Amino acid sequence: MVLLNEYCERVIPMARSQLLKDLTSGNSSIESILMRLKVILSGLNNDVISEWVDGELSGYRDVSHLPPYRVVSGEPKGHCIINNRAEVKNYIVPLRSLLIKRNILDKYEDFVNIDITDGIGSLEYAIKHERERNFGRSIPTEVCQSLSSRELQIASMNILIPINKVEGVISVTKSKLIDVILKLEKDFTDIDSLDIDNQFESKESTERDFIIINLLQIINDNSIEIGDGNKITKSRIGHSEVEKYEE
Repeated sequence: MVLLNEYCERVIPMARSQLLKDLTSGNSSIESILMRLKVILSGLNNDVISEWVDGELSGYRDVSHLPPYRVVSGEPKGHCIINNRAEVKNYIVPLRSLLIKRNILDKYEDFVNIDITDGIGSLEYAIKHERERNFGRSIPTEVCQSLSSRELQIASMNILIPINKVEGVISVTKSKLIDVILKLEKDFTDIDSLDIDNQFESKESTERDFIIINLLQIINDNSIEIGDGNKITKSRIGHSEVEKYEE
């Protein structure tokens, strides 16, 4: 005989939380969703998850464990003099070939990869109000000089991030939040009350561990370390800032 509650779970669709509706409809900003989620997830008492939420809200200060989706490749553009004649601004620097000539192609990613470390609110604001700005970082003058040759003199160079890549970071963050909320809806009732503490503590230890593991897999792109006995090996998620440049 199928129990009534089991039948209902199979036949009646799970009611979606207001939190999920607000996120998917765009009625609330991602920053607002994160603030509500911060209160809910505090009931799990997991430092790594809390640090991820704080990093997304306030910005990442330590980039050593920045989430992979917040590291994007930029485009090298510089103020250059070509063949001692033409002076060109916003010139796309052939960085890869310059590094190959110096046998340091393995440093290419160190040059072009940029850590997007601003809080999600700052990124959302930039997308709406600062689309004319360029995100990125400058290359030190001495490095520009060391890469220069007679054919190409580099007076200055910035690694710039197209605005669509900043939009991509926001999209990935939103997708992860949807997955986190869907997971919480499955494991807890009425997450809109912002209080899951008692529900979490009432579960078996193994079940609590797997809830944490599943959430960490969402956050870290299914890449986390599990110690003996399915215990979570904690890692820190860092914080910092992204630099902005105007043409």
